[in-house]
Amino acid sequence: MKILYYTDYLLNEYNSVRDILFNFLLHPEVQNDEQVVVHSGGRIGRNYCWKEEEMEGYKTYYTVNIASEKKRGNGFLNGITTKILDVLQMNKIRGVVGNNKYFKKILKKENPNLVIFLTFTPNKRISKICDAAGVPYAVCLYDTYVSRPNMNQKKVIRKEKYIINNSIGYFVPNFFYGDYQKYYQSSKLKEYCLPLLIDKEEVLKAYKNSQGEAYEFTYFGQIQSFRNRDTTKKIFEQLKTKLDVFTTQSYKDDGVFFFHPALTQGELYSVIVRSKYLVAFDNSAPYEHYLPSKAYLYVSFTKPVIVFGDNQTSAIRKFFEGYPFFYYQNIYEPLDGLMEFLQKELPQVFDESVYSKYTIYSKQDGIEPLAQVIKECKKDN
Repeated sequence: MKILYYTDYLLNEYNSVRDILFNFLLHPEVQNDEQVVVHSGGRIGRNYCWKEEEMEGYKTYYTVNIASEKKRGNGFLNGITTKILDVLQMNKIRGVVGNNKYFKKILKKENPNLVIFLTFTPNKRISKICDAAGVPYAVCLYDTYVSRPNMNQKKVIRKEKYIINNSIGYFVPNFFYGDYQKYYQSSKLKEYCLPLLIDKEEVLKAYKNSQGEAYEFTYFGQIQSFRNRDTTKKIFEQLKTKLDVFTTQSYKDDGVFFFHPALTQGELYSVIVRSKYLVAFDNSAPYEHYLPSKAYLYVSFTKPVIVFGDNQTSAIRKFFEGYPFFYYQNIYEPLDGLMEFLQKELPQVFDESVYSKYTIYSKQDGIEPLAQVIKECKKDN
């Protein structure tokens, strides 16, 4: 069986969506099948053409800027003549003018038995291409669409109803599933758990091999305005301590927040092990129902976690219910409880019993509902 994945990020981009895709690809139900990845966000136009190459062991399609590739001497354009470049441009202009035709060409070329969409926003036009070609498809959102802030909900519902009805399965993360049930009544609507729990073997390896500088408070990611940066900074000033931030963004140290470059997987795991407290910033309204992906990372290592925010019913508070090494500091309330939490002798080693509570988010269990739908699709092929 051949499965084609239409996804927002490539396998060489380090983020949670890429990690989800990898866990799809490696699931026992499909890991021995032929699998192809198509990038959904490639730019298409006069100066672009689509490219096919193997990436992380999987055939991958994405688009490239012809002139930039020639200048850098990359891959298949290395040393290519201007005349051939002109031909490539003409081929692109005739056929690959927009994402629809780009996808249609690849769908025809690969002729998959199943298409799986892993996208931020469901795409009705791309779904219709699958419908016209008679190729079954499943949709896996990694975010909500129907309850996304500032959206025209009537249009959203019309689009999603069409895709749900014509798909073989429409999967939404478990913490958004309740919202979806309010709007859609379909047996094809299913919940799944984002498979972002780090494998125990990787966690134990990091604990065993980690060495280097110790950190007290660490944070990984961006610090947007809706995450109450300034108010949280004042709390750290009161605590007379600093927060080490590892991020892809460029910031200047300000005496409280000390910034470091973002880390690759092994380095990231090592810093987490060497951190006493892992910090998260809760989202303010209207994003309070969004769960930061670092929550999965944090529970994987069973380290003490402190979240700063002002939401009594946020997604991250719900996620950490029952987590024994967790404290939520309301940014507008006194710090007495936080001070008491910091004075506790909390374990700094891996806790098997805590980890086991979150295995529903493992790659084995998280996408089992999708695996069952794929298994049924195989029977039909």
